[in-house]
Amino acid sequence: MEFVTALRGTFDEQKPSLFEVLSEQQLNALLPPTLRYLLTVATHRHPRYLLRILNSFDELYAGAMLLVERHYLRTRGGSFTENFYGLKREKGLHAEIPRASITSPGLVRDTLKLSTKDVWKNLIVLVGIPYLKRKLDESHDVNAPRALLGAAYNRMPDNPTLRQRFLHYYRWFLRNIYPSINAAYYFAMLAFNLAYLFDGSKYHSPLMWLIGTRIRRMNGEDYRAIDALTAAPERVRLCQATFEKSNREHRPPPPVISGLDRKGGMGKKKKKEKAAEEAANEDEHEPSAEDAPIATPSLLPIFTVPFPDDSSLCPICVDDIVTPTACQTGVVYCYSCIHKWIEGIHQKQETFMEERAGKWESGQGRCAVTGKRVLGGTEGLRRIMV
Repeated sequence: MEFVTALRGTFDEQKPSLFEVLSEQQLNALLPPTLRYLLTVATHRHPRYLLRILNSFDELYAGAMLLVERHYLRTRGGSFTENFYGLKREKGLHAEIPRASITSPGLVRDTLKLSTKDVWKNLIVLVGIPYLKRKLDESHDVNAPRALLGAAYNRMPDNPTLRQRFLHYYRWFLRNIYPSINAAYYFAMLAFNLAYLFDGSKYHSPLMWLIGTRIRRMNGEDYRAIDALTAAPERVRLCQATFEKSNREHRPPPPVISGLDRKGGMGKKKKKEKAAEEAANEDEHEPSAEDAPIATPSLLPIFTVPFPDDSSLCPICVDDIVTPTACQTGVVYCYSCIHKWIEGIHQKQETFMEERAGKWESGQGRCAVTGKRVLGGTEGLRRIMV
């Protein structure tokens, strides 16, 4: 798919493929029936406490997901399930701005970030419309067989009350109008999916087109913003800060007469400064267990590499990217570097794990920058044909 896109125009590495979007939607659609089934099994054992919760499952699930999705949209820029696929939501543009995205990714991110109004629009699409559709589908399945019993079961009773009149017209809507609306919705979804697949549309869904929001891959600026939110603020004691400030302001003057030879003293001083700089650089690039991501099964820190300041460099070898290959997290590497990294045989991994076996994870099967697991291993990599 990347090769076809490159032939048709400029390759947009932040645009997720249709298959990524469909996989995320399938995961999102599996959550309600899975939770309902688990709650049903638990209700058989404790019906006194869980029966009312099971009867109001749709309302409780919608309320819980409203809080969860609102939190993820405000902090991560995407929904709960989109976060697992490294996806986000941003405002739609009439024209692409590739140069600005490369030169000023932080400014572009802040400009296209979802506002409070956009967050509520997306909550309607993520929570409100699926809840309404589940209730309509359930009511249609219950009331559709009534039409097979004859006109006597679909007739309005004599002297109907307001509730009976409302139920009559509601059932008539479910039998005669709702199937056509449902079919039109799925045909529109198919049309938008095909247009998105062949770069005819920026939106994969008619609902996303209506609210002016599109799905994008997360980049380095997004991960830095998330890390800044989750990182604890540095605590500096007042006395320590005052002491350091006084030391900086009142430094003693250099000695006038030195007992050492001038050349020898200067040479040793330069060597010491150079050694101190090298040690500082090594400490700066040395990964810390406190800052490293934690693996879920083993609870060990994961070995990762920092994202370079220049996006044209490979984060692993810190050199010009050869045969660009995109990971599922959106980070681009050299093909050989990320392939060896996911297999766990890269030279950096072997050197780092020589003295840390059993204390760290080498990052095998994971993205080298974020530490997130790559689904499918090396099969999940996508080479970018430019």
